Amino acid sequence: DYMEELEHQKGGYLGYTISELQNIVASARQYSDDDSSDAGKRLRKRQDDLMLLEKAESLVSSLGQLSLSLPGEND
Repeated sequence: DYMEELEHQKGGYLGYTISELQNIVASARQYSDDDSSDAGKRLRKRQDDLMLLEKAESLVSSLGQLSLSLPGEND
């Protein structure tokens, strides 16, 4: 999985399907949930994580709703 992630990063996130992006964000949220079980400085990290995760979830959701027309397609 780690090597696959590195391979995708070389080409940027345009190489991912919407489903793959949703899985990445869901995995990041789960990791953040699991990692926040300790008190103290992890609480602050968790708050930062949540802000980023909410932005990522919103972006992936927006991408999933885009309608793309290819050249030569009739509307």
